[in-house]
Amino acid sequence: MKKLVAVVAVLALVGGGAGVWYFYLRDDSAAAPVEAAEPEAPPVYVEFKPLQLPLIGDEGIEQLISIVVALEVADDAAAEQVIALAPRLNDAFLRELYGVLHTRLIMRNGVVDVTAIKRRIAAVAQAIMGEDVVYDALIQRVSQRPL
Repeated sequence: MKKLVAVVAVLALVGGGAGVWYFYLRDDSAAAPVEAAEPEAPPVYVEFKPLQLPLIGDEGIEQLISIVVALEVADDAAAEQVIALAPRLNDAFLRELYGVLHTRLIMRNGVVDVTAIKRRIAAVAQAIMGEDVVYDALIQRVSQRPL
């Protein structure tokens, strides 16, 4: 019985030592050939015409909000896809923003929340085009003009 316990203990130590060597001490850089990393292509940006949104209050139009958006895409092929569907994307942006313009989701104390707009535009663009086509939405300019 003592021999069995000694054999099990030796096997556990050998196995543990092999595991430590394999996961912590082994030099992986010598085993794997180094591949030259290809430089990542810079993203392409597709800029849209300004979105004009009226802020309507109790007595009519109170403000005119103008937003210039650019979508970040992977390459020129993705940019062509976005340009081909630009009218549909513009319509979706207007519907999304106009629907929430009067809520606290977009306006904070009478000022446009640019981060909330960016998130909503990116979500709409990715829903239409796919996350593999549109990476992000960039807000180029926001202006509010009281009327």
